[in-house]
Amino acid sequence: MTYDKSSILFISNKILSNLSTFKIPDGVVNFNVSLAKYSKLENLIIPASLKLIEPSFIPSNINNIQVDSNNKYMLVENDCLYNIDKTNLILCFSKQESVNLSNNLKILKSYCFGAAPNITNISLPESVTTISGQVFSSTKNLHSLHIGKNVKSIAPLFIYTNYQIKVTIDNQNPYYTIEDDVLYSKDKTTLITILKGIYGKYTVSNSVKKINSYAFHNQNKMTEIELPDGLIEIGDSFNYCSSLLEIHIPKTVEKIGNNCFNNATSLNSIVIDKSYGEIDGSPWGAIKGNRIVEWQD
Repeated sequence: MTYDKSSILFISNKILSNLSTFKIPDGVVNFNVSLAKYSKLENLIIPASLKLIEPSFIPSNINNIQVDSNNKYMLVENDCLYNIDKTNLILCFSKQESVNLSNNLKILKSYCFGAAPNITNISLPESVTTISGQVFSSTKNLHSLHIGKNVKSIAPLFIYTNYQIKVTIDNQNPYYTIEDDVLYSKDKTTLITILKGIYGKYTVSNSVKKINSYAFHNQNKMTEIELPDGLIEIGDSFNYCSSLLEIHIPKTVEKIGNNCFNNATSLNSIVIDKSYGEIDGSPWGAIKGNRIVEWQD
């Protein structure tokens, strides 16, 4: 622990490996040690002092979380760990097929359903405004998800390759729309993320001016992509697209993310309808370097 005992720096594997119940010591404010790999750990006790805990550090098999009644920062209700006013879902640890969420809920924190693998039905309250990254990455039995009209922030990796989920969105949502399993900004000028697995070639809609970072993350069966004239910006969009062979970038593109092609291991050709060096950052993370970049003008 740190000198003031407000944070734990290390816990012995020998101690944790055989525990079924772990009590975070009194005085700890920020718990930042991962317990995720300890499969025997089923019960977690949170002291009055604790303010912060990372949900991905809690084992997926956790069955019970107890929060000290004097804790002013978080509480448990219906097998869900929330912040004290129930606006943030920190972790749902229900092992049931459905769960009742607080009507105060606004923010789904990253990995917040990581300990609820059996869920087949989630009804998000209309109060929800924010869906963070990897919220639904572990809900392998969930087959449909409806996003309400008040959601205004959705992380591109909110389902993270969990493509069996059919995602729909309220037609009255002023920020987003979904078409052909693609999440766009409402006006369809920004491609936020792909909600299905791509096999072979994919053609980006002509309306798109910007492709968000992680929009095609880990689309490892996509071999070819067609980008529209009029596209202006590409983020770190094609990480882990390990079957992508080539890409043709139109002359309208002005910016490409510095790590756009990280781990696109089969990428052999980046053809750009621009003069040499007109877009900064070449080769944008491509592991074969600038020898595969071809400037056309």
